[in-house]
Amino acid sequence: MDIGESLFLSHGYGGFSYHDIAIALGMKNAAIHYHFPSKVSLVMEIFKRARLRFDQWKSEIDEVDMPALDKLNEMLKFLFFKHASSQDKVCLVGNSAVSYSMLPDNARSEVKMMINDINDWTKALLESSRDQNELGFEGNALDKARAITAAVSGAVQFARIAGPGHFTSTIRQINLELSNTHI
Repeated sequence: MDIGESLFLSHGYGGFSYHDIAIALGMKNAAIHYHFPSKVSLVMEIFKRARLRFDQWKSEIDEVDMPALDKLNEMLKFLFFKHASSQDKVCLVGNSAVSYSMLPDNARSEVKMMINDINDWTKALLESSRDQNELGFEGNALDKARAITAAVSGAVQFARIAGPGHFTSTIRQINLELSNTHI
């Protein structure tokens, strides 16, 4: 599954096949089909595993006492930074957006749930931190969470072209906006 995920993140849904995975593992396509009867089943497991990793990460970070901005940055590192720094892969969210028209309906549902998980966690963090005057922003917390997710996902894609500095400058701007806006 790791190789399938890596290929998906590098090439998108339409950019890899079971043959590519079989070559990387030194086995026949039939061995891959044994574990994942279809490409859709493999991609569904990739999404489910990513959501599970995020759920585990959330439960760990939510137990840590640290400033809200640090928690947000930890989430951005966890989900996005490794992809921005590789210049080879795009994050699961960004790659799914690019491949969205090719994804089967059940895979689209998994992607939407992943994005909702990210936005819901970010929204809760933003609301709590604004209520405590720790961070500031104008408008609705869910709208701000969605804007952050979209900006960061786009920054990962641009980093593929322009280098990781594009990603880090986007994060720097998000940090400045949240820490300098007092309502």
